[in-house]
Amino acid sequence: MALLEKLVKISNYTGLYLQDSSCTFPNQKEITVNDIQKKVKPPYTICVRFYEGKKSVYDQYSITNNTKTVKKICDEISAQRKIRQIEKTFKAKDTSRTLNQIFDEYIEYKKNSISEDHYTGTKYSYDAHLREEIGNLKINNITTKKIQNIVNTLLNKGKAPRTVKTVKDILSPIFEYSKKNDYCEINPAKDVEIPKFDNQRYFTIEDENAQKLYNIIVNYQNPAIKGIFIFLLHGRRKSEVLNLKWENINISQKLYYLEDWQNKSRKKQAFPLSELQIQVLEEIGIQKNGYIFLKEDGEPYKDIRHHWNKITKELEVKIRLHDLRHLIGFIAVNEGVSLAAISKTLGHSNMQITERYSNVKIQAVKETLDKVFDVFDENKIKKNDKLEKLKTLFPDKSEDELLEVINILK
Repeated sequence: MALLEKLVKISNYTGLYLQDSSCTFPNQKEITVNDIQKKVKPPYTICVRFYEGKKSVYDQYSITNNTKTVKKICDEISAQRKIRQIEKTFKAKDTSRTLNQIFDEYIEYKKNSISEDHYTGTKYSYDAHLREEIGNLKINNITTKKIQNIVNTLLNKGKAPRTVKTVKDILSPIFEYSKKNDYCEINPAKDVEIPKFDNQRYFTIEDENAQKLYNIIVNYQNPAIKGIFIFLLHGRRKSEVLNLKWENINISQKLYYLEDWQNKSRKKQAFPLSELQIQVLEEIGIQKNGYIFLKEDGEPYKDIRHHWNKITKELEVKIRLHDLRHLIGFIAVNEGVSLAAISKTLGHSNMQITERYSNVKIQAVKETLDKVFDVFDENKIKKNDKLEKLKTLFPDKSEDELLEVINILK
């Protein structure tokens, strides 16, 4: 999306655009070659749009010197575009490619439009279940029966139906991609049958452990890591948090935004900033732009497993990182929050649920989070009240000893 926002059309040339990264033409939708010649110096980039079926695709040409005039450059690129478009329009079906070749092409094509976790997970699942089994077959020699045999074999080996469904979920879009690029004519994965299974997410945690987890996170020493886990506690996914930029934050309105490419629903979403989130952002040091959660070397965090392992070790309870999302739902349900508000709070990606609860506003998200974090605060207040009373009664005992007594008496 960022690329398209910076493109300015070059007049008299079909499908040619200047990538105006430096905002030389901030309010112009169209410019001439003379405008470029006068105001732009190498290096700069000209983007070319052409079509693959009904889909627009962009190529980039980097111009590094001024040995040719801008008009000459545009004439040459325009001629190449016409030839390429003709080749794509009249291209014969390439049925010689293997599934492996097409998958490798497809996953690189999708790399910039899916999350890093989705990209890595898809590659892992394909390599584990498909690359050796049918990957070396030519695309048109793969039938529904062959895919169904793989599915049945995995089920017979005891693989869970939701795991086996991944095979179909990977193959079906690959065949659709192949049809659009004239590698094959049909999608044999469409008719593969997967047993029905319970896709419900079950999560429980004792109140005491939920409180302890909350306390560990809000007292974590590393401000950036603490911030990551606090945003996770507010219902965000790991990839959403790690990709957050200061441009997504509006402190004055107490809101933050997820762009369509930053979240699973692929729609721009807005969420309220809690006081806890604002507090940790101020602790990190509010900036105007760039990634929010940075390592000491200035690079954004990509992996937080080490820190999560430290937290769970201190918690002494086995819990997955993604369960921080479920913790919000778990507490909210027990506090009587509506499913509509919970769905909105978690930025649910299921389109049916999204449409069903489309009237739930940001205020409902704020009320949901207020209720959830009030639970932690109330528990803390109750515990602190008891602690202070016990300190009065037993002044010779340490705080740790008194806290142990409170836990025993619960």
